[in-house]
Amino acid sequence: MTEAIKKRGRPREFDPAVALASAGKTFLRQGYTGTSLETLSSAMKLNKPSLYAAFGDKHTLYMSVLKERYRMVVERYQAAFEKGRTLEESLRNVFEEAVEVCLGEGGPPGCPIAAATMAESLVDEEIGEFTRQFRAQTDRGLARWIRSRLPREGETSSDALARLTNGILHDIALRARIGEPRAKLREIARDAARVLASASRTSQVP
Repeated sequence: MTEAIKKRGRPREFDPAVALASAGKTFLRQGYTGTSLETLSSAMKLNKPSLYAAFGDKHTLYMSVLKERYRMVVERYQAAFEKGRTLEESLRNVFEEAVEVCLGEGGPPGCPIAAATMAESLVDEEIGEFTRQFRAQTDRGLARWIRSRLPREGETSSDALARLTNGILHDIALRARIGEPRAKLREIARDAARVLASASRTSQVP
């Protein structure tokens, strides 16, 4: 009896990060509404009691997925940006990193936050507030990064460039979701970085 209970509980090799990543792929593939607890339990290799104990209910789990995605993209995009020596190089690095993030590693393409913005933000107050905060915080973060590459850039222009950059990141996520190939997405990344860098130069005042 004891052995049977152990087998139905949380596996010894349980890794919360791996389980959360599996949940994220499942939500991205089927959407929040279309994902059942049974599907999540199977994907995460946890029975329902263990799932609840580790992550809470479905809504709490979904919010955890979105928050982890936010943490991950900020970390990866900032590292990519800092590798560039010029604004164009830095933005190209970020956009190309976004391509790789949104194409996934063997999972469904796209971005859970972009999917939540499109499908859930109007019908769920907490998700809507999260997606609005995500966009606003990303705008502010990108503006800081851009100013670090353009010491003479005015705050207003940096903010505008940041919003455009954020829009391109969102566009890459949507294009990945509908099946655009990697080569096309990387072309978009290069073109966008070049155009934004050019715009930043024309907006500077001598």
